[in-house]
Amino acid sequence: MKTQDGKYFNTVDYAEVAAGELTVDVDVQAEEAGAESSGIAAGEIDTLVDPIPYVASVESIEASTGGLDIEDDDGLTERVWLAPSKYSCAGPRDAYAYYARRASCRVMPNRAASASSASPVEVFKSSARPLASTYCITW
Repeated sequence: MKTQDGKYFNTVDYAEVAAGELTVDVDVQAEEAGAESSGIAAGEIDTLVDPIPYVASVESIEASTGGLDIEDDDGLTERVWLAPSKYSCAGPRDAYAYYARRASCRVMPNRAASASSASPVEVFKSSARPLASTYCITW
């Protein structure tokens, strides 16, 4: 699939239209990683690149999300420094911070806090850097 301006997307999984159905939903991933592949509005990824028999059309049903630019050196350095903390089974704060930063560089820097060991970890921003949305990580 692609957009009219030439941004290509590939299906992530195999999908097949079930008997009696007319459509199927399948996740796609941008060929070119980066923030420019995020925020493409629903309906804009609408061109089938390789014809498939009996497929009349394709169309994105929601805006694309998750595209990020390359992590900066400081972010990578801090994530590497936190990496050994992930091996503890006691659940240290640094381990939660490591997993939050591994999930998305948008949550850096952060501080992990939890009411009890059984509750989800909430990630709070700890500086003036804006968060794109709220994250909740549960193991």
